[in-house]
Amino acid sequence: MEARGSPVVDAAERSLSRCRVVELGTGSALAYAGKLLAAFGAEVIKVEPAEGDPGRREPPLVDTGAGRRESAYFAWLNVGKTSVCLDDSAAHALIGEADVLLDARAPGAGKAGELAHAALRSVNPALVIVAISWFGESGSYRNYLTTDATCRALAGLLSLIGPVERPVGINDHQADIVGGLSAYTAAVAGLLSSGRRFELSLHEAVMALSETHTAYGPTGPRTRLGNNRFSGTFPLGVYRCREGWLGVGVSSYAQWQTFCELFGMKAAAAHPDYALGVDRSARKDEIEPLFAPKLLERTAAEWFEEGMRRKLPFAIVPEMRDLLAQPVFRNDGAFATIEIGDASFEGPGVPFRPPLGPPASSGAASTLDTLGSAVARWRGGRRPARVGRAGAPLAGLRIVDLTMGWAGPLVTRTMADLGAEVIKVEACAHPDWWRGQDVRPAYFEQKLY
Repeated sequence: MEARGSPVVDAAERSLSRCRVVELGTGSALAYAGKLLAAFGAEVIKVEPAEGDPGRREPPLVDTGAGRRESAYFAWLNVGKTSVCLDDSAAHALIGEADVLLDARAPGAGKAGELAHAALRSVNPALVIVAISWFGESGSYRNYLTTDATCRALAGLLSLIGPVERPVGINDHQADIVGGLSAYTAAVAGLLSSGRRFELSLHEAVMALSETHTAYGPTGPRTRLGNNRFSGTFPLGVYRCREGWLGVGVSSYAQWQTFCELFGMKAAAAHPDYALGVDRSARKDEIEPLFAPKLLERTAAEWFEEGMRRKLPFAIVPEMRDLLAQPVFRNDGAFATIEIGDASFEGPGVPFRPPLGPPASSGAASTLDTLGSAVARWRGGRRPARVGRAGAPLAGLRIVDLTMGWAGPLVTRTMADLGAEVIKVEACAHPDWWRGQDVRPAYFEQKLY
């Protein structure tokens, strides 16, 4: 499925066409990095063991035909790739003609044998190598293996989540997906100046999502806030309505006044202890009973429309069974059609789209019984390698950053890490709100909010 109104783009015209990529090893971070490269036109060959990648056996499983069942998640991660079984000699020859190697083998595997990084670089000096591991290649954890949940816990993502008594883990691949995106970023940066090797720690990558390091201040660590409780401001959370669930976020003073008007909370609007988000956050248990019961009087869709009219940051939070049918996603082409063998289903598309047109989010993944041991060959031509230069890969690139908050600045911070010169521009009267809320009297008297 392509985005409505977007041009259809031939693979030869996509930004990474004629880029050759080899995946070695296993794991969702590796596969997601390759998925993104393939979506933007790269030819990706995934080298699997004879018994197939372990990810093929991860539930949920779908019927691919002939009595075989394989992982739907694995299929989603590996759309548009060619999967092969190769011995080390054949893989060495394949990588010798590649542009990018994504390597997620066990720690130390890239140091010896035919597939050692030094040996591969000797026959292919322009090769961009991204070495993916849980904890990087230095430090006391460098040889450790772990799970996604444990990696997230070590990064601090669980310490402030869930009931007061204990943290709650989520059974998904947050660390893998963030790490895969980071590996993709490194690979694309490397293509701008070939012959580089990047070391990627999934643990360090996922720490970008954690606020634990900011929770330790002069007064010590902050305690866990409990279910549907977040820091910084209030109301902020997901609430049950007469039908469905509504996401509520109130940050500024103006939003708080409008929120109080909507729910008939006249006394709360005038209460001096509720003016600031941080103060409301400290008094959640006082404020929540004033509006939560009223949310049960109408549907989430009706409350969302009311919020839209008043410019309040509300959002419908669909249950999984309703997610695929949401008009906001259907109209934007947010889902793609995934095929593996006889099975076909929908899944999330690639979340970013360049000006040339949408990436190839839909497509097929190879089934286990199509894995061959024959020598793999590249189908398309090879892009001319750019001569590597000294310094960081984005050195010489100048960026003016007009973004605010978290997402945009994190993008430009990443580009600065890769060598770009970034100048952040803020309005003198309205600086980046991520710096914190202005609590000076003039801020309210002059209605600068």
